[in-house]
Amino acid sequence: MISLFLAITFGVSWIAGVLAFRIGGDRTFEAPRALPLLLLMIWSPDLAAWIVTARAGDSIETLLAPLWRSASAVVWLGALTPLAIAAAVARRHPTRLAPGRPGELLAFTAFNLAMGPTGEELGWRGVLLPELAEYGLVAAGVVVGVIWAIWHAPLWLMPSPHRAIPFPLFFATVVCFSMTMTALWVAGNGALGPIVVFHLCANVGIGWLELVDGPDAATAYRWALPFHVMLALAATAWLLSSPTMPAG
Repeated sequence: MISLFLAITFGVSWIAGVLAFRIGGDRTFEAPRALPLLLLMIWSPDLAAWIVTARAGDSIETLLAPLWRSASAVVWLGALTPLAIAAAVARRHPTRLAPGRPGELLAFTAFNLAMGPTGEELGWRGVLLPELAEYGLVAAGVVVGVIWAIWHAPLWLMPSPHRAIPFPLFFATVVCFSMTMTALWVAGNGALGPIVVFHLCANVGIGWLELVDGPDAATAYRWALPFHVMLALAATAWLLSSPTMPAG
């Protein structure tokens, strides 16, 4: 299942990315005709999750069930930590930090929800992490983080906003995210709702800093990384303290 999942995820994503670039060129991320291919690129982990689930003979309800699984208040609070880190980064930057109008914030949040968490987490933490967790939770968290970061790598070969961020910095941040999200996944008994929220908060936090005249993306990542390293180390220590695997 792991090999098939990865083959579909990377194959669909990278092929869609190449086609989008052929259509949009230097304006790929602004070209309306390229948008469907960019969405296919972004949603490839979930597409792969649906395919491998169906091929294994499991129902789609089985795949979706973790999205609605309940989790403790502590887990949900942990899912909000990227916003707290973004606020800490904002305090270091002496510029306007007005939050914007409610309508703008809602649209910005909805955009980030569609362009990341809802298209990825059924795959990364719904399929891949449970499969790898059998080999050890810490190892699984690291491996998923490395794969997740490498999956983003073509964005540095395209005229994407990600190119403003040094890839090693992005790579380290994503692996830290993965360790924290693995701990939240275990603590939440496999619930994916908090995972989606964490991913959303991570994207919104960085984007919000740029929208309100905060530091640029590279600076925001650089300033936030020490906080995420500390979170990841705490998550790793907890995962090593023999927590039980999520049930079913």
